[in-house]
Amino acid sequence: MSKKTVNRRKFVQGAVLGSVASVAAVSAAVNKSSAGESGQTKQEQAMFRDKLLQRLGGPWPEPGPLEPTAGEVLDKEGYRIEKLSFLAEPDERINALLLLPDGVSANHRQQESVFGTNTMGSTI
Repeated sequence: MSKKTVNRRKFVQGAVLGSVASVAAVSAAVNKSSAGESGQTKQEQAMFRDKLLQRLGGPWPEPGPLEPTAGEVLDKEGYRIEKLSFLAEPDERINALLLLPDGVSANHRQQESVFGTNTMGSTI
């Protein structure tokens, strides 16, 4: 039997619409909890998590293969930019830029910054 494929974009859109009503409740619960006023039992906390998950659209979809690809490398003064892409959905690639300071290799890691664009072409 084949596994049902979930479209993450539709899942997230539905989750956002379904969770708008939950934002106030979550915010209030977080504020109460941080103020030490929660007083919730473990059963109440479990019920809250279950309701929140339900309002977010159900269980999160299983991740798919990323199938990363490396593209052009641009050498700049003091760093290099590596163009990468990966699959977010089947047939939906996300482009990213990996900025690496000079002297960084697989054996010598430093802080890395990743920038990308969404499917609408806006910079992330």
